[in-house]
Amino acid sequence: MRTLLVAITLCLFSASVVASQMYRWVDDNGVAQFGQNPPSDRAYERVQQRTAPPPGGQLRQPEVRSESDERSRGLSDEDRQAQRERQAQREEQCRELEQRLQTLQNNPRLRFTNDDGELEVMGEDQRQQMIAETRSDLETYCAD
Repeated sequence: MRTLLVAITLCLFSASVVASQMYRWVDDNGVAQFGQNPPSDRAYERVQQRTAPPPGGQLRQPEVRSESDERSRGLSDEDRQAQRERQAQREEQCRELEQRLQTLQNNPRLRFTNDDGELEVMGEDQRQQMIAETRSDLETYCAD
């Protein structure tokens, strides 16, 4: 078992060493060719290799904004405060929409109070319509 682990580890390390450098050149027919060994009879160039992105997509760094950037855009302190308040209100509304969607999806037998103050069971058609409207609102107002 230990020998197998050592062999697998060596294979993994050797695979990264083998594919360490790639070359590109153009053949006699004008077609680009790639290989690990450069041709001896023609010009070639080294190809920069990038590692594969992690599963699920490429990682992105969050954008960092400093206060000097905001000031350079001409925002006053009141404008920045109002902008923060609008953003907080928007985030709260998006959380409420997400909770509403989750409630609608997870509870097929919902009840509501009608205009007369009586409890009624919501029909499936009405529930599906509300799910569609809530999804639409989420896409419209909360998609970043």
